[in-house]
Amino acid sequence: MSAISLTLNEAGYVVGQSSTAINRAVDRGIIKVKLQRRGRGQLRKPGASELRYLAIAGAMEKDPTPAGRLTPAPPRSPPI
Repeated sequence: MSAISLTLNEAGYVVGQSSTAINRAVDRGIIKVKLQRRGRGQLRKPGASELRYLAIAGAMEKDPTPAGRLTPAPPRSPPI
C-alpha cells in the first residue's frame, strides 16, 4: 500500500468536510499530522488513519438517529 500525502485542504475535500473543520481538529489535537517543510513554511499532512477517522466522524454526525450521535443523550428524570 502506498502512502497518502494530502494537504489539509485536499483531505477536507476527500472526506467531505470543510478545511476549517479539518484545521480545528488538528489545532485541538483530535488528529495528528506530519509536518513537511516547504520553503520557509510547513505543510501539515494527515495520514491514512486520520482520514478514515474524519470520514467516519463526519458520517456519524450526519446520522439523525440516537445511535449515530457522538454525544450521549441526557439522562431522563424519573416520573413524578
